[in-house]
Amino acid sequence: MPRLFIDVDDTLIKWNGKFDQHPFGHGAESWEVNMSVINAIKVWRESHPDGQVVIWSGGGQDYAKTWRNRVIDRLIPGLQTETMSKMPSLTRFSDTIIDDQRMPGFNGKYIHPRELASEEAADAG
Repeated sequence: MPRLFIDVDDTLIKWNGKFDQHPFGHGAESWEVNMSVINAIKVWRESHPDGQVVIWSGGGQDYAKTWRNRVIDRLIPGLQTETMSKMPSLTRFSDTIIDDQRMPGFNGKYIHPRELASEEAADAG
């Protein structure tokens, strides 16, 4: 079964504010949904109706679940997802991973969220 892994911070969610380290929201002034990622999920789902969508985070499964509930459930109602802590070793070569950080152990197709925004801009222009 094909799987799509979506990271939370700086991928699904873009934090606004001044901070030097990955914040998990600490110190951020506000946040916004990365609509390029939402659109990519929708396109992927159309191509893989039986595939599994996984929302994961280095902040842990509960953190990923919180953001899944706040964002995915609101913008893509009815989408069945799993949540988990980010563990690159769980990925397979058939997986697609959208994440702002390429980590050792990632298998599969890696996509940085900036690539999605670039594709959308090219399609629009």
